[in-house]
Amino acid sequence: MRIGIFSAYYLPHLGGVERYTSNLARGLASANHSVTVITSSHGGRRPQFHGIEVIEVPSVSIMNDRFPLIIPGPAFWHALRKLYNYHFDAIVINTRYYPLCLLGKKIAENQRLNPIVIDHSSGYISDDTGFMGKIMRLYERAATRLIRRGSTRFSLSLNAESFGFGLLAFKLRVPLRTVSTLVSIVVFPANMTGEKSSPYLMRRLSFSLGV
Repeated sequence: MRIGIFSAYYLPHLGGVERYTSNLARGLASANHSVTVITSSHGGRRPQFHGIEVIEVPSVSIMNDRFPLIIPGPAFWHALRKLYNYHFDAIVINTRYYPLCLLGKKIAENQRLNPIVIDHSSGYISDDTGFMGKIMRLYERAATRLIRRGSTRFSLSLNAESFGFGLLAFKLRVPLRTVSTLVSIVVFPANMTGEKSSPYLMRRLSFSLGV
């Protein structure tokens, strides 16, 4: 299978979702699947990072390096054409509200795929009580409504589930059976080597997407 994983940030950018994405990508690749990570641009990263193909979308990071904004231009359109020419069998989207995640949803719709959205949120995108904080929370709700449209499948990472936040806080009304069928994909420690879990992860991913 060819699997695309959309993640706003990826290694060497440091963070829990970045490590999570790396473990998932390496685990699936070790099961002989073709994995491509689509992420925001990071100076110095190579097209192959730790053996995983990486497609960078030109971006600028705001909010203290927590929110990458896509930069339109020739490099962006080149990356977009490349993505549209890929024929993915499955698409996984990490977190629900980044512009790059919405791009993943669009690519999935174009290829008539039912993407899996794994939400890692442990709080609102911004808890700032000022004007910009309110704007970002309005954006977050709008982005969540966009990404939940259609047959998107949702699940929670252990971090989001432990805070009781994620999907339920946004009243996505995702059937409990959908979350339960995907929980084995997303609940594993960030420091676990992907190779150990990859066969089971792949079976659950295949079952959930019906491929």
